[in-house]
Amino acid sequence: MRVISHYQDTVLRGKNEKSFELCIREQGPLENLAVKLIAGERNLDKAKRFLEKCHFVGFTEDFDLSLHILNGVSPYKFNLKYKRKVVARDNAIKKTLMSDPKTMELAREYNQLDLELYTFARNEILPKLCEKAGVNPSDKLKTIETYTNELPWRYLVGRFYNKVFRQICKLRYRGFQRPTLATAKASSLLWMLAVNGGSDFLPFG
Repeated sequence: MRVISHYQDTVLRGKNEKSFELCIREQGPLENLAVKLIAGERNLDKAKRFLEKCHFVGFTEDFDLSLHILNGVSPYKFNLKYKRKVVARDNAIKKTLMSDPKTMELAREYNQLDLELYTFARNEILPKLCEKAGVNPSDKLKTIETYTNELPWRYLVGRFYNKVFRQICKLRYRGFQRPTLATAKASSLLWMLAVNGGSDFLPFG
């Protein structure tokens, strides 16, 4: 469950010392974050309507499949080869939390909207995109994780962009609690959504 990974990241990189239960009960970033980021509020129907308008929605647990779909629906052809660069250095916290049934039940309780959004994206959006891209999800697709040449400047530019974008998302999230900013709309959105079983998806609007 992505919310578990999110919490682990706040502990390892954000120096968070609060317990998972306390963090999730605060109803902040660990609670229905996907729906709140997309809809600007806890509005599942609004989030679904947004995904229906997206030209692409990908799933990180099916990363290669998502890239094949992206290549199929995009009017431009990309070099989609990649190499994993940012991975958790220690998953001990994640494993401990996921082995506790009460913790997992708590995570599901506070992320019901995100879980429903994930199911909708998986069952309704993905099949249509596969058909449009001419991709059969049941086929064994060739992996695209074949990057062998290091291009440090591209990697650094990408990292810089991601950091800037993360800060923009944080500012937008703070707006959920500020009426003067609650109606602000972003012109585009690319966000790794936190939902089900380690499953995330990426909407491009």
